Amino acid sequence: MRKSYFDTANKNRFKSLGKIVTFYLGQVKNSYLKFVEYVKNFIDKIPKKFVRVFIILLLSFFSVMVFVNREKFSPDYIGTFLADSFAEFSFGPGFPQKTNGGKVNCENFKVIDKDVVLLSDLSLTTLNSSASEMLQKQHSYQNPILKTCDTRAIIYDLGGKSLEITSKSKTLHNSSTDYNIISAAISNYGTFAIVTEAKGFLAQLTVLSKDSRNVYYRYNFANHYITDVAIRKDGWSSAVCGATANDGSVVSSVYVFDYNREEPLAKIDYNDNMFIRLEYLSNGNVVAIGDKLVSVINPSRGTHEDYSYDNKNIVGFDVNKKEGVLLALSLSEDGTNTDMVIIGQTGKLEKSFHTEHSVKAVSFNHHKLAALSYGKVYVYNFVGHLLKSFDVGIDTKNIRLFSGKELYTLGLTDVNKIRF
Repeated sequence: MRKSYFDTANKNRFKSLGKIVTFYLGQVKNSYLKFVEYVKNFIDKIPKKFVRVFIILLLSFFSVMVFVNREKFSPDYIGTFLADSFAEFSFGPGFPQKTNGGKVNCENFKVIDKDVVLLSDLSLTTLNSSASEMLQKQHSYQNPILKTCDTRAIIYDLGGKSLEITSKSKTLHNSSTDYNIISAAISNYGTFAIVTEAKGFLAQLTVLSKDSRNVYYRYNFANHYITDVAIRKDGWSSAVCGATANDGSVVSSVYVFDYNREEPLAKIDYNDNMFIRLEYLSNGNVVAIGDKLVSVINPSRGTHEDYSYDNKNIVGFDVNKKEGVLLALSLSEDGTNTDMVIIGQTGKLEKSFHTEHSVKAVSFNHHKLAALSYGKVYVYNFVGHLLKSFDVGIDTKNIRLFSGKELYTLGLTDVNKIRF
């Protein structure tokens, strides 16, 4: 068969294209060789003693980095990371998804990365973004409480003596205490802090290794009733808040502990205020949320920045470790006419605006914030511009904004994922 004019033209076109590609590849190769030669000549001109010093400094830097992050290179951590990653890629039936067991309290509804963690009256469940069960297990706790960090979760029986540590896909450790548990917190590498009742004291803080075999720190509280404990993400510092009575009024205190010191690194007192939540932010500061004010503490300096609610009711709040704290403050207890207040990592007021919508719960992430009203969710940017609103179930009681375009909602019997 005779070749057509178009076949010949295409063949010639491909030949021309091949020559052009070959030419430019040759140019890239020559430029790369010239760059390598230039770097080699530059290094040869540097005195050998400076090269040796540079190599020593570079090796020292990498040695320090490996030591600081040594837990990341442990077989347990790597194995758990791989197991969690594998579970995240499994496909599920999608949302909405029924909650296993009975009631899920608002505080037992968390998100680790993009995976939702639910602790009900009967079970602990972790679901990935397609609603596949990464972890599902029963428990027998009377008053189950869930705390999470970036990679781990700890569940404990408030007023009981049992606790367990999990990743997103498996149970890592079970433990029990001699005295009843008041509060607990978990770090990224499994080191955990626990506050219990104690003989002869009102409470005792104990910081333990991930397998409970080593006690890193212990401190007894003689005068304060402890309300919460937090632990830094690397596990090497803890903070506790508690309250005591003084001349008929409440005095709250925040303690920050360095395990190399017998006494607290910092202790700050607050009059006429009760702290209900304590968290470490990613910059190492500690945020304490109370019924009258929020305080951001710099442990190394022993200083703090406070933001007073000015007699308003706190109807909702959210802590984002990378961005700070979001407060929903209202003059009424039903959340109408609410001020949305964003406090940065250093404790400074960053943004605030007013909304007339009734607010039940709030969440913020990726420079956006979401407010749950009665059967509706409103999404704003940080200057208060309404970006989106959509309907949710009237029984929705909490929300978790986990990306700039997605959030989870918690209802009475199910959890749902909404993309907006």
